[in-house]
Amino acid sequence: LEFIGVIHTQPEEKKYLPPEDVVMANNLKVDWDLSLNVVINCAFTQGSCYLNAYRFTEKALKWVKGVGGAITPATDMKQYNTQCYNRAQLLLSKKFLGFFLVPDDGVWNYNMMGVRWSNTLDYKLVVGRPLEFFAPKHRPMHFIAFSESKDDEDTYAVDIQDAFH
Repeated sequence: LEFIGVIHTQPEEKKYLPPEDVVMANNLKVDWDLSLNVVINCAFTQGSCYLNAYRFTEKALKWVKGVGGAITPATDMKQYNTQCYNRAQLLLSKKFLGFFLVPDDGVWNYNMMGVRWSNTLDYKLVVGRPLEFFAPKHRPMHFIAFSESKDDEDTYAVDIQDAFH
C-alpha cells in the first residue's frame, strides 16, 4: 500500500485548505510527495456533501516546519496564504482502493462531545474501519444520561393509552 493522502471531514465547506490540515498532515510523519499526495476535505452540510482536494507547496512545508507542529495563539499566520497550496483534480471511481487510518481508540467523530476535542489532542493512528457517524462511542453522554434516569414506572409511563379514542 502506498500513502496518497488524507481525507478530512468537516461540518462546513471551506474554499481554502485550513492551516490545521497542513499541520495535521505534517504530524503524520510521512514523506510528502508534493506532486502526488493530497488532502481531501469532505464537508457534510445539510442535504449535500462537498469534496475539495489540495496539494501542498514547498512554501507550506517551510511554514509548517517553522510553527513546530502545532498552531497556538502565538503562531504567525501571516505566512500561511493561498501560495501554500494548489487545488488538485478529484476523480471519483470504484477502481481505486485504499485504506483508512483511524484513531487507535476508534473515536473520530467529536461532533457530539466537542469539549473533549482540542487541536493538541494526542492520538495514534492504526489501519482500520471507521466507526459509523452515530456509533455509541461517539456519543457516550447520550447513554450516560439515559442510564442515570430513575428506573421507576413513572419514568417510562405513557401519558395517553390510546391516541385514537
